[in-house]
Amino acid sequence: VTVPPSVVADTVVVPVVTATTLDLTPYTAPTTVPVATTMPPPPAVLGGLLSANSITVVASGPRYDISGPVTLALGDTVVSGTIDGRIGIDEPLEGESQSQLSGDLTFTTDAGEVIELRLSGYADGVASPLGYVISGSFRSSASSTGLVTAGSFSGSFESVFLALTLAP
Repeated sequence: VTVPPSVVADTVVVPVVTATTLDLTPYTAPTTVPVATTMPPPPAVLGGLLSANSITVVASGPRYDISGPVTLALGDTVVSGTIDGRIGIDEPLEGESQSQLSGDLTFTTDAGEVIELRLSGYADGVASPLGYVISGSFRSSASSTGLVTAGSFSGSFESVFLALTLAP
């Protein structure tokens, strides 16, 4: 068979692989077994007691702007800081003793962490002199304190005092 020179120039040489040119060493599995790493447990999710006993309250109609020092007790841990925000308490409907309550509060810890609290619920009582007994549900932003991010609250609100029990 005669092959024209143009075909020979385009021919690719393929190497021949044999058992002697390959490394056919048998595979040996490692003798150590990897150990699973353990993750630290997630932080506890806690309810707590928010207490502000010398806040400044400025009434503007049915809305109360509040600010001042606050503590948040979570189990054995007490976190101090300041609170700032607004609580709104609507007038009760005729014949009703409860008023609707809403609130947006910002708790800034002394370490600089910001925790947003949103309140929705009811208030019993009058603005003065005894203040309100309040209850409802809350949501909070996630924080390193371990405070639960949603739950119920109960407490009292007066002209210089705010106390909330926050429960999961």
